[in-house]
Amino acid sequence: MLGPAIGGALYDAGGFKLPFFVLGGFMLFTLPINCCILPTQSDEIIDTKPDSLSKLMLSAETIFICMAIMVAALVWSALDPTLEPHLRVFDLDPTMVGLIFLLMAAVYAMCSPVCGIIGDKMKDVRILLILGDLLCIVGLLFVGPSPLIGFSIEFNTLWMNLVSLAILGIGNSLIVTPSFDVLNRKALERGLEDNTATYGIVAGVWSSSYALGEFIGPIFAGWMRDTKGFEWCMTYIAFVCGASAVSLISLMLFDCKNKKHSLHNNDIHQQKRKHHTSISNERTPLLKTKNEILNKTCEQV
Repeated sequence: MLGPAIGGALYDAGGFKLPFFVLGGFMLFTLPINCCILPTQSDEIIDTKPDSLSKLMLSAETIFICMAIMVAALVWSALDPTLEPHLRVFDLDPTMVGLIFLLMAAVYAMCSPVCGIIGDKMKDVRILLILGDLLCIVGLLFVGPSPLIGFSIEFNTLWMNLVSLAILGIGNSLIVTPSFDVLNRKALERGLEDNTATYGIVAGVWSSSYALGEFIGPIFAGWMRDTKGFEWCMTYIAFVCGASAVSLISLMLFDCKNKKHSLHNNDIHQQKRKHHTSISNERTPLLKTKNEILNKTCEQV
């Protein structure tokens, strides 16, 4: 989060090499400290079933959630090669450009705890993912700004870029923060055991989805900026976010329909059981048989 701001300040102070020298020296300095501070860990061997990953991935909900994670990473990484050239018209120094990059990350960091608290209190966290996709659409359309909403290609203001980046930070936090928990719940629903092996599988799927978005984002954004321009590049990425939102909404509607159908079937089954019980009670003889009367008389004697 602090990388662009600190890197820009070090670049202004000592040129291109200074940020890398400072970062490399800091990593070498922390290496022996970590070796002394980090505790030893006894690894526990857990047998994992070979079909655990296939159980998780052979689900439409898992695919759509992974798509949302990939889109969030794509939005973030697409700005890396394209935002700085877009801001050159304002004649900003590297420190200011770094602070602008920091804005989106800072808003993301501040909103992530709030999104986590809200997600823990919600029954269906996928609503946060949909809201995050919608906010990303708004931020992408205005950071250009997009010609689809009435702006000309030459229109570009600094304040609109800042507001759009803040909106993108909020949208990314709504997608990324609850997505791991959604994947973990889905893994348990698919029959995976609640242990560290399952957490490792979920973490691998989440990291792979995010890494795929980070891989596609700069390549797609750089190519689109060179061919169509920054404005249309952000517009097309907004369409991708819209596709992710539509897929999650469709999945929620499908789940609600199945839930209502199952509840209706349960009600019919319970009514049949009640009807069968009432018929059985009606077939019970009201008068005692002759043998029962004789047995009772003998007991009294």
